[in-house]
Amino acid sequence: MKKLIIHPFLFAITPVLYFLSVNLEEISIFDTKVLLTGLVAIFFAILLWLVFGLTLKSKEKGAILTSLSLVFFFSYGYIHALIPNFKIPLGITTLGPDKVLFISGMLVLGAVFVGLWRTDKSLRRLTGFFNVVGIALLAILLVKIVPHELSSKEISQPGLEPVNTKQLTTEEKEKLPDIYYIILDRYARADVLKESYGYDNSDFIDYLKSKGFYVASQSYANYPRTWTSLASSLNMKHLTYLKDELGENFQSKLPVYEMLQDYEVWRFLKEMGYKFIHFGDWVSFTSKNRFADENVNYFGLMGDEFLGNFLKNTLVYPIYQKIFPLDEVIRKRHLYKFARLQEMPSVEEPTFVFAHFLIPHEPFVFDKDGNSLTPQQVATRSLAENYLGQVIFVNQKIKEITDTLIAKSKNPPVIIIQSDEGPFPPGWLTDEESGDDWQKQIFENLEAKTAILNAYYLPGVNIDKLLYPSITPVNSFRMIFNQYFGASYNLLPDQIFIPAPGSLYKFIDVTRELRN
Repeated sequence: MKKLIIHPFLFAITPVLYFLSVNLEEISIFDTKVLLTGLVAIFFAILLWLVFGLTLKSKEKGAILTSLSLVFFFSYGYIHALIPNFKIPLGITTLGPDKVLFISGMLVLGAVFVGLWRTDKSLRRLTGFFNVVGIALLAILLVKIVPHELSSKEISQPGLEPVNTKQLTTEEKEKLPDIYYIILDRYARADVLKESYGYDNSDFIDYLKSKGFYVASQSYANYPRTWTSLASSLNMKHLTYLKDELGENFQSKLPVYEMLQDYEVWRFLKEMGYKFIHFGDWVSFTSKNRFADENVNYFGLMGDEFLGNFLKNTLVYPIYQKIFPLDEVIRKRHLYKFARLQEMPSVEEPTFVFAHFLIPHEPFVFDKDGNSLTPQQVATRSLAENYLGQVIFVNQKIKEITDTLIAKSKNPPVIIIQSDEGPFPPGWLTDEESGDDWQKQIFENLEAKTAILNAYYLPGVNIDKLLYPSITPVNSFRMIFNQYFGASYNLLPDQIFIPAPGSLYKFIDVTRELRN
C-alpha cells in the first residue's frame, strides 16, 4: 500500500502561516492577501512536484525534492540573515553572501537530485518522516493562530454627538470646495526641526502663510503612531473608549485598521455628494481603501506590505532586487502620487482626497534636490542629513502641488497639510533601553515625536478667529464641517496620548506634561 504524500503542500503553506503567526497584530488569516499568498504557494509546490516527478519518474522522489526545494526557497532570507557580510574578489566578479548561499543551496539540491535519481530503495519511511514533520509544523502554527483568531473582536463604535447640517441649495452644492487631506508621515514641527536637527524651516512656513494657510505652531499629534493618529483624525474622536471595548491586553490592531477603511469623514462627505479618492502608500492599513471611488497607488511586486515583507525572506527577493531595486520602486511611488495629486482639480465632482505619503519617513531615497539616493549613499550620511534631505525635497513638491491645487480648482479648495506623528529623534531611547514604555523617554524625545506640522487652507473663512495654535488633528474635520456644511460638532479637548507599557489600547494622557 502506497503512503499518502502530503508534505509538499505542508511545506508550501507553513511559511505563509509562520509569517502570519509573527504578524497577528497586523493581519488575519482570512485576509485576501494571506489566502492568495497561500494558494500561490500551493500552486508553486504542485508545479515543482510535476516537474521533479516527471524528471525523476517517481511521485515520491519528486515530492521529496519539491519539499527540500521549498524549504530552501522560503528560508533563504532567514539563513542569509545569519551569514556575516563579506566580499571575496573572484576574477571579474565578487563573491558575497547572496552568491555563496545560492550556489551552496543549488549544490545541495543537485546532490539530492543525483541521489534520488540513482536510488532504487523504498522511500516510504522518508515520505512518512516528511509528512510527520510537515504536520507537526502546521499544528504548532495553528495552536498560535487559531486562538488569536477566535479572540478577534469587532468594535462597537460610539456614535458622534447628534449634529445638524443645513440643507444645501443647488447653487451651494455647485460651490462646494474639493477637500484635500495630505499626510506627510513623520514631518516634524518647525521648532523641533530647529532644536533637534538644526534646520530653519521658516522659508516653507512663510510660503504656506503667504498662500493663505494657517500654520498651527503648537500642534501635536493626538497619538504618536500612524494607525492610532489617523484613526482618531478620520473618525473625529479620541480613542480612549477602545480600552473598554477591546480590553487593555487585546493584542490586535485589526479593529482600528477597519476604522481606517470605514471612517466618519468619508461617510459624511459621501452623503454631501463628494467623490472619494484615496492615495495609499505601502503600509497595509492605507495601501488601499475598499470604500474609495478610486484608489491611487504605485505597486511593484514588493509594493504591498504583507507580500513584500513575506517575499523578503524568500529566494525571490535578491533576484527581484537586482531587476527592480526597492529604493527605485519607492521613488517612483512618491513621484507618481505627487504627479497624480496635481491632476485632481480636473475631476468634475466635488472631491475628497485622502493622501498618505510615507515621506519624509524612511526609507531615505531622495536628497534635498530630489536626486536619487542609493542605499550605499544613505549609509554614508547621518540620520539627520538623510531626514532633512527628504524634508527639503518634500517642501518643494508641496509648494508645486499647493500652487496647482489653488490655481486650477474650479472652486477654492480646502487643504489640510498635516503629519500624523513626528520622527524618531536622534536621542530616542531604543527598545532595549525603554522596552515599549513611552514614559521612559526623556521629555525632549517625546516632544519631538508628537509635535507635528499642521497647516490649514480654508478659503472664505476668517482663519485667525477660527483657528488657534494648539489645534490637534482630532478637531480638523469637526471644524471644517461646521464651517462649510453648517454642522454643529463640538470641538474636543486637544489632548495628547501615549500608549501604556505592553498595551495597544490603554492610553496615558500627557497633554499637561507636553504643554507646560
